[in-house]
Formats: sequence, structure tokens, C-alpha cells
Amino acid sequence: MTLATLLAATKSSGSSIFPLILIAVFGIVYFFFIRPKQQAQKKARQSGREVEVGDQVVTVGGVHGTVKSVGDDHVVIATGQLPDATPSSDGSPTNLTFVKAAIARKIEPAVETPPLSSGEDETPEAGSTHEDGDPSA
Repeated sequence: MTLATLLAATKSSGSSIFPLILIAVFGIVYFFFIRPKQQAQKKARQSGREVEVGDQVVTVGGVHGTVKSVGDDHVVIATGQLPDATPSSDGSPTNLTFVKAAIARKIEPAVETPPLSSGEDETPEAGSTHEDGDPSA
């Protein structure tokens, strides 16, 4: 075999693998970047449609409020003052109307854990005995 034949064979096999590498890179980019973003957008659109009266929500502009009424394509939320803010002249909340697409997410209420009673400990102290009095068990 001559050097020219070897170079021609190498060149043709290298150019046929390039499209496969391009397809693999596009697949990786799609599954790690594009698809998760599309799923997050779909979830956000869905959560905006599923609001009910009384839900705490945040709009895409960052407005926090409580849903007062829900229409076909709009939501009325009542915004209030923060607990540490100075009170307004009348102290009443402001009702704002938004399109449903402007609702970014619902705020889930925080789950509080009940406090331990005074006689209970989470971890036993060193040297404590079990119910039967055997410290090794």
C-alpha cells in the first residue's frame, strides 16, 4: 500500500464519523439543557392554571398575594403589607388583577414540626439504660 492510499482511507473514515459526533453532541445538549427547561416552563404554566381562591401566590413580577377570585383568563389577588412595614392610611389590602400566565407559582405553607414534650429527648445520653435496665442492649 502506498502512502496516498492510506491517507485517502483515513480521510474518508474520519469524515464519516463527524456527523455522528455532531448528532451525539446535539443529543446531549437537548437532554441536559433544552428538555429540562421546557419541562420547567410547562410546569409553571400548569401551576398558574391550577390556582384556587385562598391560595398564596407569587407573580412573575414578584408580587405576593392571596387569590381572591379566579376567572377564565384572569386572577384577582389581594396584596397586603409586610408585618414589619409601617401601616398605610387605611390599612386595607390592594386587589390586583393579573392574567393567569402571570402567576409564577403557588406558595406552599410551611409544615411546622410539633415541639418535643419536656420529658422526651431525641438522643439517649451516654450511660443511660434501656427499659429493662440492661445498659448493653
